[in-house]
Amino acid sequence: MSSYSEISIHTGNTVVVEGGVSVRYRAPEIILSPGFSIEAAGEFAVVAEPVSCKP
Repeated sequence: MSSYSEISIHTGNTVVVEGGVSVRYRAPEIILSPGFSIEAAGEFAVVAEPVSCKP
């Protein structure tokens, strides 16, 4: 699963990347709130860079 934003990504109170799941966030600003976790065998990547959502 990939999520991207031109402005920022903020996770909610409880976000869990389950085992066997791959998640990637791309945005200029990424904030992981308390309660964010990654289970064993889960994959999580963050790319903090400018993003254009325009085609």
